[in-house]
Amino acid sequence: MSGQINTVLRRIFEELFNEHKLELIPELYADNCMSCDPANDRDMQGMDDLLMLLEGYRTMFPNHKYTVHKIISDGDFGCVRWSVDLDTTSSDRKLNIDGISLCQFENGKVCAVWQHWDNLGFLKEMGAVSPEMSVASTVAKLSA
Repeated sequence: MSGQINTVLRRIFEELFNEHKLELIPELYADNCMSCDPANDRDMQGMDDLLMLLEGYRTMFPNHKYTVHKIISDGDFGCVRWSVDLDTTSSDRKLNIDGISLCQFENGKVCAVWQHWDNLGFLKEMGAVSPEMSVASTVAKLSA
């Protein structure tokens, strides 16, 4: 199963995300797939949410390019360490974001995803928060 999981995960990043082959979604994801990403205001549930998310990223970052650095799989789970190069439609900024995705599989398809990526670094690069901001300093100020 590890080989199959590795293949599916690589296809998600290379073909679905990079080449924007949306027709692959039903082949790679279970109908009731769920995605939990702390950057989103709610968990994504099902194909419509997934499609909306992918279209939104493509609109905001039309030339994004993911690089898969490592895939590890065990049983029904696979974990991908990745980075993505982004250019924005709203500015000349070029960004590089690192992240990991832990994926659970059922019947050879992704049924759940838990993600973590450098949200704070992204917000700093986009100018949404101060470059000096850190979680540690914010927590320290709140507890003082």
